[in-house]
Amino acid sequence: MLGQETRTEIIELHDDGIVRCKAKHGVRITLEDAKENIAAVARLVADSSNPERRVAVLVDARDAGDMFISREARAYLKGPAAARHQSACAVLVASPVTAVLGHWFVRLTKPAYPMRLFASETEAVRWLRAQGALHAQSASQK
Repeated sequence: MLGQETRTEIIELHDDGIVRCKAKHGVRITLEDAKENIAAVARLVADSSNPERRVAVLVDARDAGDMFISREARAYLKGPAAARHQSACAVLVASPVTAVLGHWFVRLTKPAYPMRLFASETEAVRWLRAQGALHAQSASQK
């Protein structure tokens, strides 16, 4: 497992091909933080044989507490810069109610890649696989 730590996240590339990002408790994510986090994902998945490689990302925000993401950071994270490196994103939240409310927010913001909120890690990974998000990883390992 490869990993990097930024001011706001611990980011690891696991053997199953999923990049797992653990949000730190109570952080305020700025545009600069968002750029740093995406750059860390890009470094982890860099592959000279496939420079356009995109991976599934699982963001664990269950213990993030009162995490705040600025409007500029949200715009960056849902846009083409993030989409260049991630094929789909599942976000783990603390409760099913939060997941349902977040689902409507995601539908309104229309990220440049498939994104969904979950209260269950098992369900989140199953969804990432159903999106075909792990295809690029498994193909590059052959």
